[in-house]
Amino acid sequence: MTLGVRQEWWRAFDGKRINPTTSVDYPQRKENVASPKLSLAWGVTEDWLLRASLSRAVRFPTVTELFQGSITGTSITNNDPSLKPERILATEVAAEHESRLGTLRVSLFRDELADALTRQTNTTVTPSITNVQNVDKARVQGIEVSMRRRDVVVRGLDLRGSITYADSEILANKNNPASVGKHLIRIPDWRATLVATWKPNDQMAWTLAGRYSGKQYNQLDNSDSNGDTFGGQSKFFVLDTKFEYRVGKHCSLSVGIDNLSNTRYYTHHPYPQRSFVVQAKGSF
Repeated sequence: MTLGVRQEWWRAFDGKRINPTTSVDYPQRKENVASPKLSLAWGVTEDWLLRASLSRAVRFPTVTELFQGSITGTSITNNDPSLKPERILATEVAAEHESRLGTLRVSLFRDELADALTRQTNTTVTPSITNVQNVDKARVQGIEVSMRRRDVVVRGLDLRGSITYADSEILANKNNPASVGKHLIRIPDWRATLVATWKPNDQMAWTLAGRYSGKQYNQLDNSDSNGDTFGGQSKFFVLDTKFEYRVGKHCSLSVGIDNLSNTRYYTHHPYPQRSFVVQAKGSF
């Protein structure tokens, strides 16, 4: 059993809004928050280990989120100095298996969010206001399977990878009722990675990696159905590869290609397409 606690002291002070004719002082704010964590582990056998954990985390709003507004063209972003801190209650149960050939881990997780900090439009006022706001209540739960395996099929071929399913849902949001029942932004339903590395000898290593990200959204009401455009969140699968050659104990040379298939995809802005990387590295 492991028990820990993190204590935080937070204060916001000397905040002002100033224009050419006047200034307004924001009231001082301060909070003291303890974030405990409890973790239990049980070695069922020499190969199997069960874990369970329960923790609380808090994220306080930043200076930018509290005080910085902007005017861009016809768009006005108002700051909100009364933002509440985001609070998360996280639980996880996991089973781990370890042998001489590798490891396997299966975990179930659930995160309960209160007052999540995110940029959204308050649709309950006229005119509507867009800024960083608190989402009253949300939840993310799912399952993750990860593994590492050595000497797969042939000696020197190692595999590692993971696959995650996450079901996110907004449970309450008084500033934007249309978002209730929708998915949280930028959390894909499926994510997966698989990395294969072949080391025929101590000098050479060749790696091929695949990454997949499923459907996700950039708007809280999930109205952005087309993710393959500026401001969207694409579903994508990309391959990367790299060859490395070690020159003695302290130097290595490598050449790689990221996004081997030249896939075009977006996370608000477009990701780089096919890229070539050459690297020389020394360590002493």
